[in-house]
This record gives sequence, structure tokens and C-alpha cells, in this order.
Amino acid sequence: MTDRDDMRAGASESGRSGFGERGTTDRMRIGVGLPAAVPGTDMTTLGQWAADSQRAGFDAVGVIDRLVYDNLEPLTALAAAAARTSRVEL
Repeated sequence: MTDRDDMRAGASESGRSGFGERGTTDRMRIGVGLPAAVPGTDMTTLGQWAADSQRAGFDAVGVIDRLVYDNLEPLTALAAAAARTSRVEL
């Protein structure tokens, strides 16, 4: 197999998979959904979930927004997560 065949198969010159235009890493990134839409959840709980997720090694935290049911406002929920984390993406 030639280098050109390796490139067609998705491997870069360094041997890593070459998916994505900006050169992605070869590890899967995993995130956690925060319980912002769970009734009775407060911002303190969201901040603690985010901090625990970062400590556990997750790469990102996120929230959903529901228009019909009561839930915490998504940007405020992410602000609570940001206040308790330094590395995870929101």
C-alpha cells in the first residue's frame, strides 16, 4: 500500500485518521446534557453537574430548551455551568 492509498483510506501522513478539514484528533469527544429541563432543578445543581462532568473528563456540557414546559432559561443555565468550569465547552 502506498502513501497515496493511505490518504484515500482516511489516514494522514502521521498515521492518524484524517477526517475533517481542520485536522481532528483521533479521540471521540463526549458531552453531558445538564438537567435544565428537569422540574425542580436549580442553578446550583446545574453548576455542580457541570463541575462534576469536567472532573470526570467530559469534553462538553449542554442544555435543551422546551417552549411548552417549564424549564430553566438555557443561556442562564449555561452561565451557571461556565461559572463552575474552566475546560469543558458549552
